[in-house]
Amino acid sequence: MEEMKTPGERIRYVRKLKDMSQSELGEFLGRGQSAVYAWESGESFPRVPELIKLAELGETTIDWICIGTKAVNEGDPISEAAIEVARLYDACLPKHREKILVLASACYRDSIKKNGNSGK
Repeated sequence: MEEMKTPGERIRYVRKLKDMSQSELGEFLGRGQSAVYAWESGESFPRVPELIKLAELGETTIDWICIGTKAVNEGDPISEAAIEVARLYDACLPKHREKILVLASACYRDSIKKNGNSGK
């Protein structure tokens, strides 16, 4: 499987995994096809309730959708951090979004290195 570097690529992956069109995913999430297109192209970012539904649909975590990694343990504080990353990503200018994702990924990796595999 090809590495998915952006949240949009991971959203597209979940959609295709479930054999859904952008319109069908948009309807499932209570949004339109244009919203799904915007997420997949990196023009905008889903809100937290939509991220939760996307993670459940894809049988994954919000962490994976946002930054490409999964929380190591149930209740891992990384999940809360991923929600904050999603809020920051959505609120910032598009030209700064990639920087936010790079920083979040680096912080996650540093946390694992410092604290072992628990992520705590």
